[in-house]
Amino acid sequence: MAVDFLSDEQAAGFGGFPDEVSAEDLERFCWLDDADLSVVGRRRGMHNRLGFAVQLITVRVAGRFLTDPLAVPWPVVEFLAGQLDIADASVLKLYAQRGQTGYEHAAEISIVYGYADFSDPASHAELRLFLEARAWTSSEGPVRLFERTVLWLRERKVLLPGVSTLTRLVIEVRAGANDRLHSMLVDAAGPALILELEGLLRVGEGSRLTAWERLRTGPSRVSVPELLRQLERLGRLRALGDGTIDVEMIPEGRMNALARYGLAGKTSSLRELSDQRRGATLLCAVRALTSEVADDLCDALDAIVTERVLRKAARESSAAQLKSLPRLSKASLQLAKAAKTLVEVLDNTEYSGAEAASVLADQVSLPEIRAALEVVNEVVNPDGTGADTATEMMRRFATVRSFLPALAAAAPFGATAGGTPTLAALTALPEVLDGRKKDPAEVDLSVLSPAWQRLVTVAEEIDRKAYTVAVMEAVHKALRRRDIFVVGGRRWGDPRAR
Repeated sequence: MAVDFLSDEQAAGFGGFPDEVSAEDLERFCWLDDADLSVVGRRRGMHNRLGFAVQLITVRVAGRFLTDPLAVPWPVVEFLAGQLDIADASVLKLYAQRGQTGYEHAAEISIVYGYADFSDPASHAELRLFLEARAWTSSEGPVRLFERTVLWLRERKVLLPGVSTLTRLVIEVRAGANDRLHSMLVDAAGPALILELEGLLRVGEGSRLTAWERLRTGPSRVSVPELLRQLERLGRLRALGDGTIDVEMIPEGRMNALARYGLAGKTSSLRELSDQRRGATLLCAVRALTSEVADDLCDALDAIVTERVLRKAARESSAAQLKSLPRLSKASLQLAKAAKTLVEVLDNTEYSGAEAASVLADQVSLPEIRAALEVVNEVVNPDGTGADTATEMMRRFATVRSFLPALAAAAPFGATAGGTPTLAALTALPEVLDGRKKDPAEVDLSVLSPAWQRLVTVAEEIDRKAYTVAVMEAVHKALRRRDIFVVGGRRWGDPRAR
């Protein structure tokens, strides 16, 4: 039968030899050094020397003495017999004729090699402290904790007890650590918050889903409505106030384990938990979900700005430039022809000023030159290609207007010293859009590029469309640099927090 959390196979293999022992394992684990041979050689009779050696290797490999000292794989016996120059390994059968001999040899091995009994109070107390610390600080399961317990005993030469003794100890220690964890979390949250969290598991009127199921439903696509839904989710989660709870003394790994169960478990399963465990699980799950939603919000913002504004504007700006190349080429040739004629006339010193003007008038058509200049001024932006892209971006004002003011009003972001001016520009956006701030001196335009500053300032007033799109680009750049970060996020959170 399985012993609690151990399988039948794990329980049967505890504290014994494996069914098959390879030649490499024999060389590695069953070798007797000179000191071992000296201790073994003090036994009288080949069967006693071989039996003593078998018990010595048994405690090293299995971590304890076997009830039947001869219950070891036969290759082990033959390998030890060869080291002791015993030709017939079957003499080991004589070792069992006097049962007391095995106990005497086990006691001597324990004294000579420093093995302690599990019942030793000092060893038992030290092991319990180790288990309690491990169970409290890590989220390891009972099997893993059991394996670490066995390793701890083996490293300190403490003889392994029965498998049921260790499993009961592991279960007891883990239960105590879990009770302590749940109690500390519930006490830190307070009864009001716990009551509000448990209310998330109830189905509201006219709904088929609980509030918790709706909250933990992630984004299904990248779109502005989905971005606004993530913003609403984040606001609802932050309104619960779990972020203000002091959980500094509680291991993060333990809270993450509770959070994973709360986020993945069915609502019916969460309802069936004990009161303290249910409250602690919901608290950790809400904390983790808040960070997850904050990152989802920034993922959606980054995707929308990159794909629907920046790259689309850059593509259309490039397309417009390519489309205008034939006109630009023709106008450039006309201007080059006129410039060449002008240079030839100016280089000819025989012409007077009036004669030079007459020659130019005959060879160059002023209307054509004016038309070519208009084409060049129209196509070639004196501020460079960045200004062309900015102009194209302004055509996406409706898209930006649909989500950026909501982000500014919700204020989910924080900023480093380098990102504070950009965040201030985002905070001022609602006032600029509703006309409360019109003077460029009332807002900090230094976070905007020179091309944007020229577009934003029109007739000594702020162009609301240009300002909105410019702030969006500045916020996006600062967010990618983490000069601006989403409060409580992990991937998009404060880099200084790590």
